Parts: sequence; C-alpha cells; structure tokens
Amino acid sequence: MNMIKAEWRKILSDRKLVIVILGLLFIPMVYASIFLIASWDPYSKVDQLPVAVVNEDMTYKFGDENLAVGDELVKNLEGNQSLEWHFTDRSEAMDGIENGDYYMTVIIPEDFSEHAASVLDEDPKEMVLEYYTSGGRSFMGERITESAAQALDKEVAESVTLEYARTMLSQLGEIGDGFHEAADGAGEVRDGNVELKDGIGKLAASLLTFENGLKTTEEGSKELAIKVGDVVTGMNDLKAGIYDYTSGVSTLADGISQYVNGVEQFGSGVDRLSGGLKDFDEGIGRYTSGVNQLDQGIQRYTSEIDSINQGVQGYANDLLSLREEVLGSQRAIPSLIEEVGRLQERGDTLSTGSHNLSDYLSGVEGDLRSLSEQASLISQSIDQLPASEAPQQKSAVGESAMAEKNTEQMNLLLQELQALQEAPASTGGQPDTGAAQEALNALEQEVNALNSQADSSAGNDYSWIEASGVDLSDEERDQLIQAFNQSGGTNQSTVSTDLLTESIGSVRQAINGIESTNGPSADVTAAILQTETLIQTNQELLNALGNSEERVVPSSANSNAAGELGELAASLTEGIEQSTNRVSQAREQAGSLDQTTETLFSGLNDYTSGVEQELNFDRDWLSDKTTEALEGANQLEEATHELASGSIQLNQQSSALTSGSRKLTGAGDELQQASSQLDAGGQKVTDGANELTANNQRLNGGAQALADGMPQVESALWSLNGGLNQLTDGAGELNNGSIQLEDGSGKLADGSGELAAGLEDGAAELDGIHREDKNAEMFSSPTELKGNHVTDLPNYGYGLAPYMMSIALFIGAVIFCLLVPVNTSAITPSSGLSWWTSKFSLLSLVSILQGSILVGVMMLIGINPESSVLELFAVAIVSSLAFMALVQFFAVVFGNPGRFLVLVLMVLQLSASGGTFPVELLNDFLRSINPFLPMTHSINAYREVISIGGSPGSELLILLGYFAVFHLGTILFFTFKTKRIKKKASLEEKAA
Repeated sequence: MNMIKAEWRKILSDRKLVIVILGLLFIPMVYASIFLIASWDPYSKVDQLPVAVVNEDMTYKFGDENLAVGDELVKNLEGNQSLEWHFTDRSEAMDGIENGDYYMTVIIPEDFSEHAASVLDEDPKEMVLEYYTSGGRSFMGERITESAAQALDKEVAESVTLEYARTMLSQLGEIGDGFHEAADGAGEVRDGNVELKDGIGKLAASLLTFENGLKTTEEGSKELAIKVGDVVTGMNDLKAGIYDYTSGVSTLADGISQYVNGVEQFGSGVDRLSGGLKDFDEGIGRYTSGVNQLDQGIQRYTSEIDSINQGVQGYANDLLSLREEVLGSQRAIPSLIEEVGRLQERGDTLSTGSHNLSDYLSGVEGDLRSLSEQASLISQSIDQLPASEAPQQKSAVGESAMAEKNTEQMNLLLQELQALQEAPASTGGQPDTGAAQEALNALEQEVNALNSQADSSAGNDYSWIEASGVDLSDEERDQLIQAFNQSGGTNQSTVSTDLLTESIGSVRQAINGIESTNGPSADVTAAILQTETLIQTNQELLNALGNSEERVVPSSANSNAAGELGELAASLTEGIEQSTNRVSQAREQAGSLDQTTETLFSGLNDYTSGVEQELNFDRDWLSDKTTEALEGANQLEEATHELASGSIQLNQQSSALTSGSRKLTGAGDELQQASSQLDAGGQKVTDGANELTANNQRLNGGAQALADGMPQVESALWSLNGGLNQLTDGAGELNNGSIQLEDGSGKLADGSGELAAGLEDGAAELDGIHREDKNAEMFSSPTELKGNHVTDLPNYGYGLAPYMMSIALFIGAVIFCLLVPVNTSAITPSSGLSWWTSKFSLLSLVSILQGSILVGVMMLIGINPESSVLELFAVAIVSSLAFMALVQFFAVVFGNPGRFLVLVLMVLQLSASGGTFPVELLNDFLRSINPFLPMTHSINAYREVISIGGSPGSELLILLGYFAVFHLGTILFFTFKTKRIKKKASLEEKAA
C-alpha cells in the first residue's frame, strides 16, 4: 500500500504528468473515430462520382425495325442515379478525364447498332463499348467506375440479346405457319393418291374383262389385228406414263427423306442452342462471382493501403532517426571519456586527500595521547593545591551564555551538513553548501565574541598558585595553569575557544572540499564528524563554565576547590581518551574512503567501455533492422502487383461470357439453316406432287390416245385375228402390272398421310412454343443471383470497426508506455510484487478508461452491436488490459529496444491479424503466425459481438492468458531488480 500511495502521490504532484495521462486516455478514441468517420459508408456517395458519356452511335436497319442501341443506353442512364452521368462529346470527355474532371469516360462508337444487327450475318461483329479511366488519380475511383462499365456492358448485352430472342421467336412462328401449309399440301397429295388408287383398281378390273373379251374375240377381224399395232403403241405410251409416274413417286419419296433430315438437323441445332445457353449461364455466374470478389477485395485493399504505406514509411523514418541518435551518442563518447578523465584526476586528488587525512588523524591521535599524559600530571599537581577564591563570577556567567548560543549555531550547522549528505541521493545534482556556509560564519562570529570575552578576563593573575605554598618550576606552573583552564577554571574559556576556532577551520576546509568535488564525498562525513566534535567541545566548555560559576564563591568555600579541581582533571582525562578513540575511528574511515574512491573510478572506466561497445552494437543492429524494414516495403509492393495480376485474370474471365454469347449466336445460325433446309424439303415435296400431277395428265393422255385408237381397232378387227394370242399375253401382263401399280399407289397414299400427320405434329409443337416478351427476356437474362446473408453488415464502417478498434487500443498502450515512466518506482521498492502493484494500479485504470471511452464514442458514431453492449465493453477492456500488459513487459524488461520490438510486433499484426484481407489470402509466414498474435483474437472477439452476434468467450480467455503471462514476467523482473537494489544498498552501507 505504501508504494501505491507513493506512486499516486508522485503522479498527482506532477501537474504536467497528470495532463499527459488524461490526454492519453483519449488517444484510442481519437484514432479509431477519425478513421471510421472518414470511411464509414463511402459507397453511399458513389452517385457523386462524375462520369462522361459520349454517344456516337448511328441508327441501323435490322429486319423491319430501326435499331438504335446507343440512344436506348443513354435513355436508361439518364434515369440511373448510380453515378453522376455527364452526356457530352468525345473531345470534352477526354479533356475532362485528363484534367481530373471525370473519373471515367464511356464512348458508344458509331457502328454500335450496326454490329448488333450483324448477329445473323455470315461474319458477325462484336459490339465494342469503349471506356477510359485514370487510376493514377484515384485507385478506388477507378475500381468503382470499372465496375460500373462492366455493369453497362452487361446491360447492353442483355438488351441486345433480348432483341435477338424476340426476332428468333418471331421466326419460329413463321416456321410454324409454313409447317401448317405443308401439312395441308401433304393432305391434298394423300387425297389424290387415294383417288389414283381407286382409278387403277378400276383399270385392273377393266383389263381383266378386256382379257376375257380378247379370248372370246380371238377370231376377230383382220382389221383388228392390223390396228393392234396402234393399240400396242398406245399401250407403250401408257407404260411410259406409268414409268414417269413411278419416277415422280420416287422423287417425292426423296424429298420426303430430305425433309425428315432437315427436321432432324433442326432438332440438333436446337440442342446445340440449349448447350450454348448453359455455357452462357456458367460464364455469367463466373463473371458475377469474379466481379463481386474483386469489388470486395479492392474495397478492403484500398481502405488500408494508405495507412499501411504510411505505417511502413513512418517505421523506416523512425529507424533512421534512431540510427542518427545512436551515431550522435557515439560522437559524444570522446567527451564522456574526457569527463571521466577529469573525474579520475579529481579522484587522484581525493585519494591524496584521503591519505593526508589519514596521516593527519594519526598525528592528532599522538597529540591526544601526549595531552592525556599532561592531564595526569596536572591532576597530581592539583591534589597539592589549596582552595582559592576566584573572583571571576561575572565573567564566567557571560561566557556561559555565549557558549549556550554557540550550541544552537552548531546544531543548525550539523542539520545543514546532514542535508548535504542526503541531497545527492534525491537530486543527483551539484550540492548547495550556501546554507552550511552561512551557519558556519554565524558560529565563527559567536566564537570570536567568546574569545574577546575570555581575553578581557585573561588579566586575572594566578596568585593563588603562589599562595598555595607549593614549590613549582616555571614549566610546571604553566602546565598547571593550562590544566586549570581546561578543567573549568576561571580562564579555561580562553583555551576552549582556541579549540573551537581550530575546529571551525577544519569544518570550513571540509565544506570547501565538498564544493571542489562537485558531489558527495568523504568531505561531507568529515565535516559532520568535525561538527559533532565541535559540539562536544562547546558542551565541555559550557560544563566547565558552569563549574566555574559554582566555584566562584566566598572565601569560606575555598576549602572544597582542590577536590573539585581534581574531579575536573579526571573528567578531562576521560574526555581526551574518548577523543583519541574517535580519532582512531576517523582514521579507519579515511582508509575505507580511499578504497571506495578507487572502486568508484574503476567502475567509471568499465562503464565508459561498456557504453562504447553497446552503442557500436546498436548502430549495427539498427542498420540491419532498417534493411529489413525496406525489404518489407518491397514485399508489400510485390503483393500489390499480385493483386493487379488477379484483377487482370478476373477480366479474362469475361471471355467466358463472350464465348457463351457466340455459341448462342452460332446456335441461332444453325437453327436458321435447319429452317432453310426444312423449307427446301417442303419445296421438294411440292415439286414431287406437281410432277405426280403431270404424270397423271400424261396417263390421261395415253388413255385418250387409247380411246382415239379404239374406233380404228373396231374398224380393223378383221386384222386382229393374227395377234390375239399376243394381245392376250400382253393383257395378262398389263393386268399384273396394274395390280402392282395399285399396291404402289396405296403405299404412296399411306406415306402422304404420314407426311401430313408429321407436319401437323411439328406445327403443333411450334405452336406450343411461347413467344411472349417474358420468354425473350428469359433468353437475354436466364439467371438471377439471389444472395442470402448469414450475417450482415450495414456498411463499410461496421466491417472495419473491429480492426481499427484493436489497432487504436494497441497504439494507446504503446504511446502511454513511451510517455509515462513504467519502469521506475516512486520510492525504494520493498518487494517485486509491491513494485508491480503500484504500477498496475495506474496501468489497469488507464486501460479500463481507454477501452470504455473508445466503446462509448463508437456507439455515438453508429456502432450497434448484435450482442449486448456489456459484451462490447468487456471485449474492449480485456483487449486493452492484454495490450497494456504486453507493452509494459517489453518496455520494463528491455527498455528502449523493447519499445522498438513492440513497434515491430504492431506492424506484423497490421498485416497478419486478418483485419482487412481473409487470412487464407496471406502468405505462408503471416498465415503461420496469425493464431499467436493478440490482435487476431481481439479482432475475432469484436466481430463476434458487433456483426456475428455470437459469444466472444474463447477469444477473451486467450486475451486473459496474454494478460496473465506478461504480468507474471513483469513481476519476476521487478523481483529480480528489487533484490539487486537491496544488495547494492547493503554494500554501500557496509562501505560507509
């Protein structure tokens, strides 16, 4: 508790530090809120992006309609609010995109509609929709406008496909009508064949009767025999007509076969058309998926690329600055060595002074022993003295008052010297001896006044010595007077004030030594010892003056003076022995001071050498780390090129859509060709029917010729007798042929019926095909993309919030540990745990307040968590505590190199935590370290609470694990350091 109180007392007493801490509480909030507000919902304002549209398309004739695709597209764009459309000419549009007035220029070329109408031509041409962008001015703007251009391309493709579908469906209706007409013609052919069969049946019956008649008229007239040649000729014509009729029937059969083949080809064309449509559907699916992925990836990439580039550049600049500081520190090493040299020179002076002090104290010790022997001699002489009256009472009273005042001045001087002894440990600067000098000057004035008082009473004689009757030599008499004064006699103040003056000189010399060494040394201790001796001497003087007052009594008390003087001599002897012991102790301490001085300057030499080696190491280490930072920037640039390559591959996927469209066009061509073949087959059927009709006419002509020749036969029957046998044979053959002809005509009638039925069925199937606008729209846009969101985000800010809140709290912890001392204690620590507790009381409060303020401001901006608000506060506070524990550990254990390592860790987390791109898109190294980064679990916990609506429990447990591990490491380090501090203090106490 004492360390916690001391820590907070130190913080609250420093007003600047309090202001800094209060400001640091808002660092995470300021960082996250400014960034999220700037990129909260950028896609809601894309209608403010200016895009130029140039329509150069010319109207083109397509069938019975005028095709103007460009005008239709412009009309649709005028009612479209997705972008800010500007309709202008080519020159102004191109100038605008070069000057930055437009983010994209779309040009509809003059042959746009013409190419759209070439779909059924032998060499169809693609419709080219031109667009120009300027990615150098805005990468995000280029991505958005390119997506808009692709949407325009899709819209135009659907519109043109719709027109194609309407045309094909209309032609299918016309084909159905042709099938109906062909079926009617086939029905008529069938009726004619039935009638032909009936006629041939009758002919066969007539021929049978004719054959019988020939047998009965075998003996006919010769004229009939003569004219039988005409009958034969007529029969030959009839035979030729029958042959022609059979040939016509064969031709009809061939036409029907070709017609059937055409129908089969038509079916095959329809099948290929269906396959083309499936390919078209797949191409659209891949195209749409690729566009969506590109759009999402580009959004996340462009939202973070600036901050990442700035972070990398700032990191490299910081490394360069730190390297310059190390070089500056190296340049300061010579001056440091020079200062150490001067300290060594002063140390030599201090060592010499220590030796001189030891010698001086040895001499003082010898003088004190000699003085002790003299005191013993005086004591023996005093035993022989009678009591004498000393009429010095008035003088003794005055000197006693001055001695008491001297005691106050000496105590004040002792306090100032003790303050000087403690001053270096607290201030670490040049000692201030002014107050001690003033106290010493005041004491010197008081001692001089006491000397004057003593001199005024020095005129008293020592007649009492002669009156004692003791025979003394001059030397013995002087020694007795000196001993009498030192033992508190009437003139003892003179001798004591001389000692005071001498001691004051020693104290002044020690104080001057403090100023010359610029810091704590043995002079402070020597000055304190001299002052304590001064106080003791003054006290002895005060006691002696008191005894003198008691001894200055009327003559009736002189009988006791000798005894009292003996007691004073004994007291003097005892005081001299005590002074001798103290001088011996001072001499031993002077020897210890000499050893401490040598140890001090040996440590200074080691320190200077260590500093130079450490700075050389830091310089090389920083150079290596700077190279690594630049290599990381190059890797980031390579990753950007890979993203551009992926975008190109996605554009290449659009070729699948074009291929599907071409297949659809090819299927339409094949369908048209099959329709043509079907028409040709119908024409052949018609030709066959006509040829059959012509043969019937020839058959009728033959019958007519036969009828014309019959009168001649009747007139020439007389000539038939000779050829009746042949005629009978020919009639039999003719009868057989008629039977075969009847069978063939029956088959022809059946085939014509089947043809009519097939044509009717085909026409019915074509009639069953729906040809409304909705069917044509199905051709142009056969698929609909229906998205289902398991979890949803209202805008871009929601998706970026977990990442930015985690970064903000980590930056808050880093800046706090940079500006606030987290590795020093307010007082000397009693234990590592108490030291950690004093720091944790501040860091935990700051972490909780930073997390709470951040969440509060995020909710004001518009973040509404799917889970509870309390869970959002819990995630922020636990994340802040874990980050602060990590940063404190590195700052305390490793110092400035540790803070640098924390910055490296922060850069790694920016890339590998999965805050922008999915983890699966990272390289192998970043993907491998992702699970071990604290920010990974912080981002996941925020996502569970803000957008998923799940529980962040598992992620919070991991963050608490980071919190516990790093605080345990800090406690162990504080414990180790506390033991070192105590050990060092113990060694210093022993040395003192």
